[in-house]
Amino acid sequence: MTPSGHTDADREELANSESRFRTIFEAAPIGVAFVDSLTGIIQDVNPHFAEIAGRTRSEMVGADWMGMTHPDDIQEVLDNMARMNAGETDGFRVNKRCLRPAGAIAWIRMTVAKVGVSEGDPPRHLCLIEDITERKRAEDALRESEERFRFLAENSSDVIFLLNSDDTVMWVSPSITEALGWQPEDWIGKPTTEFVHPDYVRDTASTLAGVTGSSVRLMRERLVDANGEYHWVQIHARSHFDESGRYQGTVASVRTADAEVAAEQELERRARYDELTGLLNRKEMLDQISQIMAGVPLVEGESALLFCDVDKLKSVNDTYGHSVGDAMLRVVAERIKSSVRGSDEAGRIGGDEFLVVLDGVSDLDEASSVAEKIRRSVALPIETAGVSIEATISIGVTLVSAGESADALIDRADQALLQAKRTGRNQVILIPRS
Repeated sequence: MTPSGHTDADREELANSESRFRTIFEAAPIGVAFVDSLTGIIQDVNPHFAEIAGRTRSEMVGADWMGMTHPDDIQEVLDNMARMNAGETDGFRVNKRCLRPAGAIAWIRMTVAKVGVSEGDPPRHLCLIEDITERKRAEDALRESEERFRFLAENSSDVIFLLNSDDTVMWVSPSITEALGWQPEDWIGKPTTEFVHPDYVRDTASTLAGVTGSSVRLMRERLVDANGEYHWVQIHARSHFDESGRYQGTVASVRTADAEVAAEQELERRARYDELTGLLNRKEMLDQISQIMAGVPLVEGESALLFCDVDKLKSVNDTYGHSVGDAMLRVVAERIKSSVRGSDEAGRIGGDEFLVVLDGVSDLDEASSVAEKIRRSVALPIETAGVSIEATISIGVTLVSAGESADALIDRADQALLQAKRTGRNQVILIPRS
């Protein structure tokens, strides 16, 4: 026992713990920094943080974070910091602009949390950042597109229909020609369902039949134009009564909604799919795993999880640039998708990490066969940007165990992956379920 009360084993364990932390800190796929809570001086950053900020590590350590923050975003961060330092919150998350050299700006999502410090050391906090510049640009572009559509829709003339009690058309406004190419007389005297897409005929008839009293029914359906093509329309329908209060039919206001539906479908796609590879994104993959763990399999049989990691992606990025690395990841994603069955799901959960859910396998050997198929496919040369890249992938495989948590399942697959990475890469390692 040393005078300090620590044994040699204690010191060795502390050294090992610090070494593991440093390894994780340096290799983390997100930006990580420690900042003095009182002065705002950056104490340390990992390489990914420096890369996002467009600076070297030495330029950042010792600098004030406010000097790298857009002036319009500083007060929001300071207000959140004040609440955290006052003990009102344990941390916060904000989207803000990071000032890069030469006036460039990167949008980042920053998560801040208090961390413990040794006695006598100044308080500090941990910052995690993610570069959301491209996502912000896409959201802004999509919002501008939606605003343009909304302006056009609100300033265009709706198509107005007067329908009999049997839903045949009594009258339609001349704007039908501009909207769908028809002349008004093409519709008059005909049932509305004659122009509705077959998939929506029953719902349309049911909805119109339900228009009573002063209620307004809203529906979205597809109407055919004069050239035989179908268009999404938004319909507002209300009952029409004569001066004596007798029901005469329905008044419907119709406006085309192709752009609105396309925007909604694009938002849905962005919410579910990874922008770079087109595979499911992290959230969607974790939802798939949660469904399986909740006992709702997609098909009958065993379920397996494959945790895949592309070997030496950083080397490719350093040698050929990130555009080539991104192109390689897209090819890898295509090969993973083409190697699995239609009932399986594949997603990208991090920079070079992929998860594959196999639902309906007979046993661990069958899951291993699928993993080997992926490994062999990925190992084929990738030709992109005039260079030939030999990519490899390491895969950890395990089966779902009844009653366990999703975190436990992913952790077991991750342990198999780590073993594959440590023992040579470009291989499949199996860990039986617990």
